[in-house]
Amino acid sequence: MGPTLMVIGAVASVAGTAKSLAAQRKASNAAQKQQELQVARQRRQGIREAILKRSQAQASAQGLGAGSSSGAFGGIGAIGSQLGSNLGYGTQQTALSRIQTVQGQKAATWGAVADMGMTAFNFGASMQPKGTE
Repeated sequence: MGPTLMVIGAVASVAGTAKSLAAQRKASNAAQKQQELQVARQRRQGIREAILKRSQAQASAQGLGAGSSSGAFGGIGAIGSQLGSNLGYGTQQTALSRIQTVQGQKAATWGAVADMGMTAFNFGASMQPKGTE
């Protein structure tokens, strides 16, 4: 009966580890998706703000009679440049987050493989007859 229970325990351990890894992967993917949605929302907000600032700057320059001055064009161009910089930063952060997620999943998988290997080692060691070490 003992060896049967040991085999059942080993099988349950492997199945539990596999289910745990699948659940971790799903949770990690959901967190990644949530972050991507938040970044997309922030991008849209940044674009809206840049459009508003650009429109306000153009209206202000027109009101002052400087609508076609180099200063007005430079200020308006700076708004677009800042928006591009912010969007680029967000893209980099999203890519780094994705790398972290993938590497975390790999680490969890290999940690589980190591745990199963140790379980198999301990199981094999426990099968050794006493006095033959």
